Amino acid sequence: MRALRYFCVGILLLALAIMPVLAQEEIWSVDAGGAVKTVSTSRGAAASVVVHSEQVFYYDGRGNLAWGKGLTGVRRASISPDGSHVAAAVARKVYLYDGKGNEVLNFGFPHEVEDVAMSAGAAQIAVGTQGGEVLLLDKTGATLWKRSVCSGVASISMTPNGSHIVAGSAGCVSLFDSKGEKKFSAPILGTASRVSTSGERTAAGSTDSNLYFFIDTEANFWKLKTQTSAISTGLTETGQPIVASSGNSLYFLDPRPRLVPDKVYRRSELPISVTDLSLSPEGTRLLTAVGRNLTLFTVPPLPATVAGEPAPTISPAPSTPGPTPTPEATLSPGPSPPPVPTPPPAGDTAAIDSLGSGARKTLAFGGDITHLTLRAARTISSASITLERLPRLPPEVREEPRVLYAYYRLTPQNIAPADLEGTVSLDFRVPTSWLRENDIDPATVLLRRYEGGRWESLSTRQTSTQGDHALYTAESRGLSLFAITGTPRTGSPTASPPATSAPGTPAIPSVNPGPIPSSLLPYLPAVAVIVLLVLLHRRIGYIMNQWRIKRRMKRF
Repeated sequence: MRALRYFCVGILLLALAIMPVLAQEEIWSVDAGGAVKTVSTSRGAAASVVVHSEQVFYYDGRGNLAWGKGLTGVRRASISPDGSHVAAAVARKVYLYDGKGNEVLNFGFPHEVEDVAMSAGAAQIAVGTQGGEVLLLDKTGATLWKRSVCSGVASISMTPNGSHIVAGSAGCVSLFDSKGEKKFSAPILGTASRVSTSGERTAAGSTDSNLYFFIDTEANFWKLKTQTSAISTGLTETGQPIVASSGNSLYFLDPRPRLVPDKVYRRSELPISVTDLSLSPEGTRLLTAVGRNLTLFTVPPLPATVAGEPAPTISPAPSTPGPTPTPEATLSPGPSPPPVPTPPPAGDTAAIDSLGSGARKTLAFGGDITHLTLRAARTISSASITLERLPRLPPEVREEPRVLYAYYRLTPQNIAPADLEGTVSLDFRVPTSWLRENDIDPATVLLRRYEGGRWESLSTRQTSTQGDHALYTAESRGLSLFAITGTPRTGSPTASPPATSAPGTPAIPSVNPGPIPSSLLPYLPAVAVIVLLVLLHRRIGYIMNQWRIKRRMKRF
């Protein structure tokens, strides 16, 4: 029996040892024959392109070498999302090949070409030069537009459908749409050595040892401090997950809103430094280059929603580059990201010139809180209410633990609580795309108010759906900090029912342990084997005991 127990303990330790491997499965690994400089992979990693020893190599989905081209001075190569074409940046030229290695065309530029990227079918080709130019070409090589950035382009990337192009340079990250309109140009501290974008979200690995992540604009961003220069990043066409490499570490990040953004949901250590990586457009495969070895992995799944996770802290973009300390990454899961809320104009203020006792007035705002209706308990004059959307909360306010859409603050001027009669009605809206992406039941959307050191659910009801927004109204007993939240339909904690608590009545918090994170699912088979062994140990012990008895009886 003692031996059997030791055996079960050994199985348990073995299972714990292999659990991290199960979550990140290796599909294939090959020796590329030389020190790899850059890699690029297509959808589902059906095809990949690799640069080393001044040659470009094309691999199929099983890691078999299909063809190679010798190109003296080649810097980088890119494969189209569908694997149909390969583009290579060589000195002042870009060479375009089909999937069989046949040269389609080549075209020259006045400056050295540093990087190149393509949309599906090579319908559009983005080129970044050391002269600080970003160019978009069509499949024939004709220039559609040309734009300048802050300095020489170090890296360039394009969405699979060609809707957005991002360029990384020394000191800035610049995002353009397909027509060449600059969406933003954000200052960073180092050189953006590797960039990627989904259009709404943009990631950049910088030589200042930070991974930058922008949400729609340069004003909404966060950064992750890494151990060394964050040399490579990968971002899916949906914007999640994010993969980055720094030194010999791989970081898997979940950018969804309840995740504190300087945390990761998985970190893997490799034997030596990662040279480059490429995440497949749909986010299921990761190709890494470590020295001369190429390895294709499955990507660990995003964690499921976990009860009690805080909302993100959005850092304001620096006006001038300067060092900013950021905490080290730790493990944390979270839910899907919302679209950027519609902000009201800065300091959106509605005035109340005069309002007699008992009179009602509706104030209009330009953000997602659209209207406020109040009744005066006594005459109000020369007053106003200002609506602000908060990118982050004051340090003394704890984060809203639910799935967050946005924080708001309503600040009255020349209006005391005693001036208001009854509750204040607040009309607000949320995009139906946010409800859909987060699988949120529209009936669970709540407006919550922070008062007396806690978040309190307000009586909230849906009034209608208008265009691409769901409309709601809520009743509040005062004006302060507010949060628009929701609860997913499945696999998530249940939201507290709407309530209109009387002032001074303590709220009763709901308790829910939450679901099993999906990142634990690969471990379940090993756990099941261990449980089975424990359940059967008595039966196995009985069989072994009977065998010993029969063996002794044979001696007599």
